Amino acid sequence: MIQTCSLVKSTPSAAIFKTGGELLRVEAISETILRVSFTGREEFLLQDNGMIEPLEPAALNIARAQDGYLLDAGGIQVRVAEKGGALSYYHGDELLTKEPCRKGRQLRPKEIYVNDFKPDAELTETLSVDGIRVRAKGTPRLSRQGYSALLRFEFQQGEAVYGLGQHEEGVLNYRGQHQLLYQHNLKVSCPVLMSSRGWGMLVNCQSAMTFHDDSMGSYFSMDTVDELDYFVGYGPELDGLVAMMRRLTGPARLLPRWAFGY
Repeated sequence: MIQTCSLVKSTPSAAIFKTGGELLRVEAISETILRVSFTGREEFLLQDNGMIEPLEPAALNIARAQDGYLLDAGGIQVRVAEKGGALSYYHGDELLTKEPCRKGRQLRPKEIYVNDFKPDAELTETLSVDGIRVRAKGTPRLSRQGYSALLRFEFQQGEAVYGLGQHEEGVLNYRGQHQLLYQHNLKVSCPVLMSSRGWGMLVNCQSAMTFHDDSMGSYFSMDTVDELDYFVGYGPELDGLVAMMRRLTGPARLLPRWAFGY
């Protein structure tokens, strides 16, 4: 049974919807950037954790549509389906991307543990391909309740998607590809997608992630999140999408002169 998505609160810059026991929030950051947050909690955390610059909200026009709601920031619009709450992103009448009509966003409750370490903990050394590693054994402790998350898309025929950082496979267009995003000295993982159709996305969840795209579906899966939080924007050119990322995360800093070698 598909649950009904209903508007429960609105401000000049944001709208909050409820579907079953989950809340969806859409906020306008500018005429061409939307912030989407999704949680199973009673309130949103909206954590930026140092990656996102301080942002001023923009005006968001909220209107009732025949099959749901239309949220319009000016240069980008999102339609919220009344049945199920699926999101479809538009520039005018042009469809940019959309979620499947069912289960486009999923959260599964998860217990999050951290390790406590004693100052006098015993250290062990191991030799790996990366050199000598020193490890200490910690005591697991329940930190909080969180989620594992899934965010699905429906790409269009002939659409190309770029981003995700720098990886050893040398892939440019990630259509039909599978990529793991985690920290490693041979990977530069960036939770960013940019589409040949003029839209882009920045995922703000600080989690190990997987991107997957094939005939069975397209999605981001996230190992551990406190809530699902991401930005969707419209360029339409690549320069416009890069400007979107700079506005969200700040200007790219040049390395110090000594780091450039001789």
